Amino acid sequence: MTSAPATTQFERVVLRLRGMIVGGDFPPNTKLLEVEIAKLLDVSRTPVRLALQALAQEGLLLYTPQRGFVVRGFTIAEVIEAVDVRGRLEAMACEMAAARGLGPEAAADIEGNLAATRALLVGPGFTEADGEAWSALNGDFHDLLVAASGSGLIAGMIQQTATVPLSSARMIVATPQTLDVIRDYVGGAVVMHAIVFDAVRQRNASRARIMMEEHVFQGRERLRLLLEDFPRHDMAPAFRLVGGG
Repeated sequence: MTSAPATTQFERVVLRLRGMIVGGDFPPNTKLLEVEIAKLLDVSRTPVRLALQALAQEGLLLYTPQRGFVVRGFTIAEVIEAVDVRGRLEAMACEMAAARGLGPEAAADIEGNLAATRALLVGPGFTEADGEAWSALNGDFHDLLVAASGSGLIAGMIQQTATVPLSSARMIVATPQTLDVIRDYVGGAVVMHAIVFDAVRQRNASRARIMMEEHVFQGRERLRLLLEDFPRHDMAPAFRLVGGG
């Protein structure tokens, strides 16, 4: 679920720094110095100090009196667990959205999303720009259904799982090495998106829940294969936060 716009400098620093960490800008075990981060983000040290503390509470950073704040690495098992949790939450959101019924505006937004996703598959090529577009469209699709549930609690819990690298529906990183894998996944994913949407639109709550959970499960298994089969140095920076296990 897309977070609300940041209104204070502290919130803006948290958002920027969180995005940089989850995106792999800092390798695991990197020590984050307050003064250097303040200079990098062009802010004072106070919001940086508070942001580092907040991100340590989220689990993205580790703190010890001897070393200060360092970037935490994640295991494959932790990433997969976060995707599982997100899948269960999104399945519940779909069930609730189906029970409530989709309004015409929400239905039109989802139909437009499906059309834009199908358009990515037209033609023989699939570029990194297409991969980035797919990442945004996939995230939007999931966000639209969560919003349709009307549950701020579920939306907030899903946002929390996104602090684990690569676990967000929006975090599909396209590189030259992964384009074929991603394009193949897009074809299957848009079919599942249409099935989930149809179940929600027809107010079949149990089918909506089951199909969304199955959809996230399929994505989880493809992510597992990427993490296990591709060398980290060939991947986008976000993958480098994830080790074995």
